[in-house]
Amino acid sequence: KSLFALNENYINKSNILNNQDVIKTIGTLGWFYNVDHDFFDFEKSFNYLKTASKNVDDGSYLKYYQNNLGVIYDQDRYGNNSTKKNNELAYDLYKLAAKRGLHHSYGNLAKFYILGLGGVEKNYEKAIKYYKLARIASSGDDNFSDLKVLYEKKRVPIDLNEYISWLEDYLIKNQDAQTFQQIAWLIDENEKKKIVNMYL
Repeated sequence: KSLFALNENYINKSNILNNQDVIKTIGTLGWFYNVDHDFFDFEKSFNYLKTASKNVDDGSYLKYYQNNLGVIYDQDRYGNNSTKKNNELAYDLYKLAAKRGLHHSYGNLAKFYILGLGGVEKNYEKAIKYYKLARIASSGDDNFSDLKVLYEKKRVPIDLNEYISWLEDYLIKNQDAQTFQQIAWLIDENEKKKIVNMYL
């Protein structure tokens, strides 16, 4: 039996209203169903993360579930296929998680200000602000590629393709693995095959 099946069995036999441990299992499993290519199940991911967000008592977990549910909407992996509406929902969830200090959410908000997603206007200063917060927040990483690229260009990109090209140039010059990961997160499903094949 896979660990996923064992966790689902645990969830199915538990009363989630009285068991915060099972809520945390639901939240963790929800994220894995979105990112583990051997177990992709976007409907389960969405439902589990939504359940975890609504029922967890611990704010340190809630911020992750809010951010991760935002990612589901951001990637248009579930919902009514309305990109505009889904981006607005993602933005709202990122803002909630950012208020709790989650570094991932700061980076996600920066992306929205770079590309003008979720009903927000492109804004260079806000993108810089949120990328800085992503670096200095608790558990923030040391991926400064976005900040370096934006400081060099002194503006937001025209579109996603231009931004990816900026990051590709930075990647080639600096051989930075974190930048490659950033490119992978930025590209949408329609562009993924093209970009990934370029590096094979």
